[in-house]
Amino acid sequence: MRRFNLHTKQQGIAVVSAMLIAALVASIASYLLFKHQMLINQIENHFAASQARWISNAGMEWSRAILAEDAKLGPADHLREPWARKLPAIPFESGTISGFILDEQAFFNLNNLSRQVSGKDAELQAFKHFMTEAGGNPGAVDALVDWMDKDDDVTLPNGAEDNAYIVQASPYKTANQLLTEVGNLSRVMGFTTEMIMKTGQHCVVLPEVTPININTASAEVLSLAFPELSQLEVESIISLRNSQPFDSPGELLKALSDKSKISEGQISVGSNYFLVNTQVHYGKTVINASALLKRDGAGWPKILWKRYT
Repeated sequence: MRRFNLHTKQQGIAVVSAMLIAALVASIASYLLFKHQMLINQIENHFAASQARWISNAGMEWSRAILAEDAKLGPADHLREPWARKLPAIPFESGTISGFILDEQAFFNLNNLSRQVSGKDAELQAFKHFMTEAGGNPGAVDALVDWMDKDDDVTLPNGAEDNAYIVQASPYKTANQLLTEVGNLSRVMGFTTEMIMKTGQHCVVLPEVTPININTASAEVLSLAFPELSQLEVESIISLRNSQPFDSPGELLKALSDKSKISEGQISVGSNYFLVNTQVHYGKTVINASALLKRDGAGWPKILWKRYT
């Protein structure tokens, strides 16, 4: 009887052991299958992202070709030209691509403030006026000038050089160079997050001093850059250029009753800097890309930078 019980117990243990081993093997197999599927998904996602980038790059090259062809038509750039038309979502195998080109000289270039030589500088006063109207601190503009200039002289009355920054909880020094993006303002004394967002709606950062293209600038930008213009004069400029784009800055000055409100050196009818934006859907992957192009002459524009998100 005892032998029977012992044999039965051994059989029971063997069965339980076999079940445990089977469960362990099943778990390992499930885990390996899961890892294998994850690896396949990663490979597919990587492939989709690579394909989307290649297609996005093709869109960038197409934009460069459009701008190169546009340069052959003459020095004026306006919103009736092919480059200004938004590209609707165009289907291709496994996805779509869409995009648009922006004239960056249709905006106020913050780096233009780097040529400020006195408190009477037109662009400096214009940006101070904008800061006041937008609910910001106009004194921050003096700090911005000091942030970009290479000297240690404080711009009166509200400038800020190294001494104002090194006493902060996390000390740092002024950049002493041009801005590289609007986000740089977060380091400049007096600029709040809200003010930076408002500034980004009408301002850009370009690698050199640039005039504003009067054929493409919005009424808001014209009012920002030239605060002495009345609302009626701004509307008149928009109406005139919509009827017939300006061929020279002199045409605009002739149309103004008071020519002293705008300096001819502050405006242009053509542009050299353009921002290209593309969006590619490839399978489940979405790639947004932007690139700053500089067009110099009739050749293909140079890509100054490119970003993917």
